[in-house]
Amino acid sequence: WEGGASIKLEYSGPDSEDRRIVVPSSSFAYMTEPDAAMVVDSSRTQGCIGNTAMGAASGSMFAPTGKGMGIDCRFAPVILQDEAIEVATTRNENGGWPLWWENLEELEITCPEGKVLSTVDSMVVGGKVHLLYTCAVVAGLGACSPGWTNQVDAKEFADSDYSRQVLDRLHMVCPGNDLLNGMHFEYSVGGRWT
Repeated sequence: WEGGASIKLEYSGPDSEDRRIVVPSSSFAYMTEPDAAMVVDSSRTQGCIGNTAMGAASGSMFAPTGKGMGIDCRFAPVILQDEAIEVATTRNENGGWPLWWENLEELEITCPEGKVLSTVDSMVVGGKVHLLYTCAVVAGLGACSPGWTNQVDAKEFADSDYSRQVLDRLHMVCPGNDLLNGMHFEYSVGGRWT
């Protein structure tokens, strides 16, 4: 930082002079970069960068509408980031996605216990869209508790932009400063909900 200042978090036990570094100063390195404001702006990124991880996401991340990926990045002292995991979808490069609701239900986007989601991105392989997601180890990660979104009315289940608009209304949001560990899509054709 300017002037050579740095930040690190240390812990010192009540009966000891031993200090242990809980979060190293390198965890805050991204804050010194001129584009640090970009770190939590999901309209410019397709996931979280630096020392941030996903705290919320919109279902539109699976069929982007051009308004960004709908990802909320929250500060998280990332210690280690895994290699990206690739998941194939049946979505065509041109946007067609027959039976998109069944395909989304089959997708597994989950990090192992003790890790959180840090990015979700996409790429085209052989004319089909593949999702890439990354898990990260975060210092001070607490217990994991499951959560569910509200059911959203799906007007129809069809291979159309109109049908997929329901994804824009699905919001996976962790309370407070919590972070996402994974996500799983559910639907009911008979009840017309997602």
